[in-house]
Formats: sequence, structure tokens, C-alpha cells
Amino acid sequence: MVYDSEPHHLTNVTVKHAFERSSNVAMAKLVYQYYQKKPNEFSARLRKLGLDEITGIDLKGEGKPMIKTTANKSWSATTLPWMAFGYEVTQTPMHTAMLYNAVANGGKMMKPYR
Repeated sequence: MVYDSEPHHLTNVTVKHAFERSSNVAMAKLVYQYYQKKPNEFSARLRKLGLDEITGIDLKGEGKPMIKTTANKSWSATTLPWMAFGYEVTQTPMHTAMLYNAVANGGKMMKPYR
């Protein structure tokens, strides 16, 4: 089961509201609604955002992110909905910051720099 740390009482939730409220439940339901029968398309969308590549920022020690597909041995019935809110993927904090910054930047993903 997926729970939110606080009750949001969301019905007919939009992606915007799910994101604003950081609702794990809403994000899991949305990804399941749209990608249940095609989970690799969700993984492909994350890869299209570059979330499986190192950022190339000029800092030492950046880890390589990982986006699962159904080919991964650890893929299970909970993988897809959990990926919707950041579990079952490996990302650096920089990748998370890039994603939030893209939302704040009208959808434009920018390479980080220091």
C-alpha cells in the first residue's frame, strides 16, 4: 500500500495538484492509470528527461542514476507505482534538484553548474 504522510483528501486530482502536495498516493495512481499496461514507456519518459545520465556538473564523485525497466530482475508489481514518487530508482540529489528546477522553469531542463 502507498500512503501519504499527511492526508490530502484528493479527489479528481490533477498532476499539478499531486505535485504541489507531494502526494505519493496521487502520483502512484496517476502513473498506474496511464502506464499500467506499458510500464517501459514510463521508464522511457524518465530517460528522455536525462534522469538516467550523469549531469556532467564539474564536481567529483557524481553517481550514475538508474531507471528500472521490466527487464530488471527486481521488477515487481509495486515497482511502477513506487517509481512515480522516487522509490525503485536511483538518482542523485542533483537530479532531483534539476527536475524541480525544470518545473519552476516552465518545463525547461537545464544542465546544472556551480
